[in-house]
Amino acid sequence: MDEDCLSMNIWVPRQHDGTVMVWIYGGGFSSGSPSLDLYDGQVLAVMEKTIVININYRLGAFGFLYFGDDTPINGNMGLVDQQIALKWIYENIEYFGGDKNRVTLFGESAGGASATAHLFAPESWNYFNKFICNSGVILNSWATKPKNFIKNLSLKLAKKVGCIPHDNNDVEIKMDRINSILKCMAEVKPNVLQEKANEVSFSLTHPMAFAFVPIEEDNHFFKGNVFDKFYSQNFKKNVSAIFGTVTDEGTYWLPYYLYDTGFRFNHTVSAEDVSNQALISRWVIK
Repeated sequence: MDEDCLSMNIWVPRQHDGTVMVWIYGGGFSSGSPSLDLYDGQVLAVMEKTIVININYRLGAFGFLYFGDDTPINGNMGLVDQQIALKWIYENIEYFGGDKNRVTLFGESAGGASATAHLFAPESWNYFNKFICNSGVILNSWATKPKNFIKNLSLKLAKKVGCIPHDNNDVEIKMDRINSILKCMAEVKPNVLQEKANEVSFSLTHPMAFAFVPIEEDNHFFKGNVFDKFYSQNFKKNVSAIFGTVTDEGTYWLPYYLYDTGFRFNHTVSAEDVSNQALISRWVIK
């Protein structure tokens, strides 16, 4: 596993109109890659005569740990990675024949949530003027969490990799301790950190929950609370937007989240078959 991941793929067809489409992949902020065959942009680029760019960003604990506003690990690093990529595109796309003022940001699931996150990030506003959001927005309950929630999980991870004694349950650790914890975690091999982060994620008991996701409030990306900004309408306006979902798209995930309750999906029969229905029983709940 290599932490050197901040790269992008660019497809420039021979004939194009200068428009640019920037793809942000999904995966619950915990998995994914811009280089999957599924996301190969050459067909879209040729068919639509547009420049297609897939950007990468840090995921899971590498991109979304949080130890406090005044610490080096102050959350939302993965979103900042995206912002830096958008800035690079804005400043350099002309050398590929693109128009920096005709950039469409689009993504699916966590990618859709990311695309909408940039609506609430003032420093991102100059870098796009259209967006397409599929199956996820940053205001979804799974897409962002309070700071203390992520901080608690970050401390759990630090314990799992041996950087905090297991008998220490103090959430408000002093700054000098935080620095020593971070120094310790920096020496942990990336694959070990990922393995232990997965254990933290699997320990969450409620469905549709990912351990390390964006925090809803910060001083460097959102520069405020994303929900406060939404309700006060403090976000990028005058932007063309498309929001999309797919009928029954959540059905695919039911066996994944409800497996321990006995729900199974039989792919050999119709999805409408009674054996494939996730029916809730009051008796079971009681």
